[in-house]
Amino acid sequence: MCKCFEERLKYLRSELGLSQTDMAKLMGVSLRVYHRYEKGEQKPSYEKLIPLVKKFNVNINWLLTGEGEMFIKPKKEKESIEEQILQVIANEPEERKQALLDFLKNAWAS
Repeated sequence: MCKCFEERLKYLRSELGLSQTDMAKLMGVSLRVYHRYEKGEQKPSYEKLIPLVKKFNVNINWLLTGEGEMFIKPKKEKESIEEQILQVIANEPEERKQALLDFLKNAWAS
């Protein structure tokens, strides 16, 4: 598919639906510098690529080498509050579970 960094960068931008101006702003560089990236005249520092990884879960390995998938699945950092509540009440008797769930529903509704 994309054989060199500049082709992958351009392809990524296209897949994200971003303009060159958007990418330049995201990476913290001028539009002129970003043009150089896409033309292969200049390579960005790793620091300039970090926003792509953080905001869009871009696989940095794919971007730099072409290996792997373009995007990585984000790791689940925290359990949702619903999952935490279910874990807490999992061992409660069924009647108590229902009472706790009803209480929480009413608390969130207000």
